[in-house]
Amino acid sequence: MKTKDAHPSSSSIILPIVDTIASPEIRNIIDVNDPDEIAQGFTYWQARYEQLSKGKFIGSITECWINDVQIVEESLSQQIFMTGSARPHAVSIGVLSSFSEPAIWHGQAFGHHHIACMSQQEELELNVPGGTRMTSITIPFYIFPEFAQQDGAEGAQQLFNGQHASFLYHPALAQDIRIKLQQIIGEISRFPQHFKSVDVQRLLISELIGLVDAYISLAHPKVFSASTEKARRVVKTAHAFIESHPDTAVSIVDLCKVTFTSRRTLQYCFEKIVGISPHAYLKMIRLNAVKRLLAKGSVTVSEAAANWGFWHLSQFANDYKKAFGVLPSDTLKNGNGMTDLYI
Repeated sequence: MKTKDAHPSSSSIILPIVDTIASPEIRNIIDVNDPDEIAQGFTYWQARYEQLSKGKFIGSITECWINDVQIVEESLSQQIFMTGSARPHAVSIGVLSSFSEPAIWHGQAFGHHHIACMSQQEELELNVPGGTRMTSITIPFYIFPEFAQQDGAEGAQQLFNGQHASFLYHPALAQDIRIKLQQIIGEISRFPQHFKSVDVQRLLISELIGLVDAYISLAHPKVFSASTEKARRVVKTAHAFIESHPDTAVSIVDLCKVTFTSRRTLQYCFEKIVGISPHAYLKMIRLNAVKRLLAKGSVTVSEAAANWGFWHLSQFANDYKKAFGVLPSDTLKNGNGMTDLYI
């Protein structure tokens, strides 16, 4: 296990909505011939990799840190049996990106449409075939709004314990996780400057929390109900918070904190009162803010996008055109600004 020196403790940060955030870090271990080097590449994990198939091993691992959130992509040329324990005080979910045949997760067949989940309560037990590539994300408990209180660790342990399923078959969510994590690693590797923005990192972390929360919702479903009056109060409080922060890219985590609700309860209230999810609602507010900024003609497209937390520029351009019927560069040109990207 390796340690990492520059991570904040749970006492210094309650939520990922902070004034200063360190730039994301990317660490690559490429084309190594010893599985142990891959196993040791997981910061904070205790893992052991045993090669089971014959032949020369070639492996790579990319570890990406966004504040205290850890994304890992690894590639293994030979059949490997993995054991050990995950990062403590955190939850991890992972998917397979490519493989020659299904893996075996805790004695169960595990393929392209599965999502694995573990916390400090569970042992790592995964047998993968040669030619496997997989991606995972690990988020500490304290970053989740539901577990940000003083007793958060205890509440998280009650949710993520051995009584719950450690994997889930869900093709759509597995694909969402796979695409999102690969996009993040790729974008940070190619355009690290776009991720220096505090708002970009805050909103990105909120998106990643959403992936884990989606897994929880599917693996441990609950029936949510709230009176219309309570839902109206939640939405009214959220709207007032947004209105009072006109120059801030408000995240789902912000709204959960200010309304004292979980992500799922917040979504239920918004869909009941507004008719759309809080994610869609906040995205349109941010897109409108970018449009106003571009119309002034004083910033570039990438600067305006980063100011409002959009980290994937091509996806931002697609969303912008769907919303307004024009590209962001068109709005900037009409505002007499100079475009840096034709998006």
